[in-house]
Amino acid sequence: MSTSAPLSAAPTTPAYLPAGPEPEPVPQARRAQLALLAAHLTPRDQWIIAMVHEHRVLTSRQIAALGFGSERIARRRLATLTHELRVLDRFRPLQRRGNGSAPEHYVLGPAGASYLAASLDLNLRKFGYSRQRAHQIAVSTHLPHTVGCNDVFVRIAAAHRTDPAGGRLAAWWSERRCLRLWQDLARPDGYGHYTLARACSEPAEARNLRFFLEYDTGTEALSRLSAKLPGYAKLAAATSPTPVLFYLPNVRREEHLHQLLAQDPPRVPVATTSPDALNAAESGPSGPVWRAYTGRARIPGRAVKRLPLIDLDQLLPAAASTRTAAGAAAAPTWWIEPPAPLPPADPHARR
Repeated sequence: MSTSAPLSAAPTTPAYLPAGPEPEPVPQARRAQLALLAAHLTPRDQWIIAMVHEHRVLTSRQIAALGFGSERIARRRLATLTHELRVLDRFRPLQRRGNGSAPEHYVLGPAGASYLAASLDLNLRKFGYSRQRAHQIAVSTHLPHTVGCNDVFVRIAAAHRTDPAGGRLAAWWSERRCLRLWQDLARPDGYGHYTLARACSEPAEARNLRFFLEYDTGTEALSRLSAKLPGYAKLAAATSPTPVLFYLPNVRREEHLHQLLAQDPPRVPVATTSPDALNAAESGPSGPVWRAYTGRARIPGRAVKRLPLIDLDQLLPAAASTRTAAGAAAAPTWWIEPPAPLPPADPHARR
């Protein structure tokens, strides 16, 4: 389509968005526009755009935790990316419970899509961007699930910023990426690779845990959660054993899931946690908050044993650590490497 196409061909701006200073860009961005973006985007900005695209929606708090020294500085930069450069769009959902307002939520904007498409040598049609589709999450009942699942990964990744000697989230794949890879077998809400350097190891080695995350909001029957495990078992048989981690809304539902699993033991390693467990341990999801399924009934009055995230590698066969990560052996033709969970070092960016 020519760059002189009528503006009516462009999608309309959603009503809840602030009015932009210029009309919607036409589908093919001019080279001058891309050159202008390239001159203004820092490496951290480029990482933010890629992360928002990969994970569909991220809040200002999540972006600040991953890439900034404070939420105030993050909001200031995000405002520039939204209003001036238009690489992001934002919305603020209604806060239905509690006091205060919800944080701003960011999705990929038109200029951001043009920039990513150009970096991959694609036009917007082949890139698959639709502003209307990008904003569907704002009114979707799936929004709390997506934001909550992303928050688990964000907390795991951000812990490395405050404790560089601790574990590191080396990879984080989105629900959409996992669905495209394994939809015929398993449909996790996310995939992660967590690694920790071995202390006093010569030569230097690292412990590695690759895992799937199932984020449960408590809106569906537990039997539907357990029914997903046979698919993971088939995937493990085709690749390598990978623990399935369930993040449940409370410790009571967590206990009920363990009881249900005892009736039909899973053929893959399973561990669970909940906000109650995190609060009791005063730790994030990388800490000692994970309850491994063992098949043994809980003894009344005895505290449940919980493991740090990295110690869940104990659930795997000894040979599993040397086998290839699930799905990583032969990348499909459409594969584009996802962004790293933490931004690249940018000496010119303000903390």
